[in-house]
Amino acid sequence: CLQELGEVDVISIVTKPHHVARVPKVEGVRSHEIIVVKSNKFAEIQRTIFALLKGRKTLSPETPRDDAVLKHITSLSRQHQETRLLAFRYFGAWKLSGCQDNKITQHFTTWIDLDDRADKILGKKRETSPFGLLRRLAPKIEALAKSEIEAAAQACCLCSLAAASDTVDFATGANVVTLSNVVPTPDGAAFESPPSKGTSLPFVGSYIWPPNIDAIEWFIIHCWDRILAERPLTKLDIVGSGTRSTFDALTKKFSNRDGIEWHFNVPELDTYYASARAVISPVRLGSGSKIKVIEAAAYGRPTVVTSHSARGLASDITDALAIADGGEG
Repeated sequence: CLQELGEVDVISIVTKPHHVARVPKVEGVRSHEIIVVKSNKFAEIQRTIFALLKGRKTLSPETPRDDAVLKHITSLSRQHQETRLLAFRYFGAWKLSGCQDNKITQHFTTWIDLDDRADKILGKKRETSPFGLLRRLAPKIEALAKSEIEAAAQACCLCSLAAASDTVDFATGANVVTLSNVVPTPDGAAFESPPSKGTSLPFVGSYIWPPNIDAIEWFIIHCWDRILAERPLTKLDIVGSGTRSTFDALTKKFSNRDGIEWHFNVPELDTYYASARAVISPVRLGSGSKIKVIEAAAYGRPTVVTSHSARGLASDITDALAIADGGEG
């Protein structure tokens, strides 16, 4: 995409700093600015409830937004420069930026990377909710979400999704493309010790992300005892960041399980990948492509994943994955 634009200034809009890496000094990129927008979850919940009660087909126009970011982008739009790419990482960044006004975006080339269909994921979450009201509202919530992300896709010059299946029956008339995640090749990723000599199974993830908690709990309950019975010297390394309280709760819950080592907020990951026989990603829920799978591929480690963890990845990654969804696999 950047090559077709020629010399370009990139402005990335994100809701979390780690959602985008700074573009390295490459041909065609003059500069790269990252702008983080602030979210208001309470206001968003209010807005969704209002739309459902009023029977709207779309959410109310009073979208919560980060006015400071909108002011900054507006000032940029008034500057006479060469080609500038305004890139939104995920739908939340688009929604909260306040850039739905075409008078602002017409001064930029705009690109929204949805990565996956948030409407489908949101609908599925509500369908499995323990609360009956949310389960009944699931189809309406999914329809509302779809209308919004389709509007965003149609408003931008380019919309990208990680899986080709997600582009079917979506945002008719918009420029929607499949942009699968690929493997970066960091320096020093190759290790002298081959995976066949490894003795551990690392799981890497944030403890503040519920799908990661669900994944590791499911794996320990349904898989770990079987693995340990066949390979008693194997070690399960659970490596992650997040809140200390969540970490302590997990370690306490599984304190009676053998062979598990917990590592909180480690300074580097090389040690754990170097000793890995295989990397696991038993994630069954959540949105977005699984960075842990891309990272494992970059380190050249065999990786065992659920089918959900393999979504939105390029074939050079998925062809090398071992995919299973049951504990016996």
